[in-house]
Amino acid sequence: MDAFEFDINPQNENEMKCRAMENGYKVLHGDITVDDLLFTSGIIDLVYLPFDFYQLMPINQFKEVINKEMVKHFEKVEEFEKCKFLKELHYADYCLLFEDFYDKI
Repeated sequence: MDAFEFDINPQNENEMKCRAMENGYKVLHGDITVDDLLFTSGIIDLVYLPFDFYQLMPINQFKEVINKEMVKHFEKVEEFEKCKFLKELHYADYCLLFEDFYDKI
């Protein structure tokens, strides 16, 4: 197997999803920036997020990913404060959060 190929099995897929949700929450909550994730991971391919940070999500996708999928994940692991934050996050806040980042690309 090549150094940049990954053997993805269901256990690894679940771990990657959990990591993506945690990273996504931290970015949306302001605990860490996308730049921080890029520089601390070492390899851009290993930055797991539940959304593409290179493109601003349209509002319908925001509602599906942030207000539904991420909330559902954190409900499942009983992290209800994170659910509350994500449910209260407005699309305009999300857009402002990434506004500076998109100008760098």
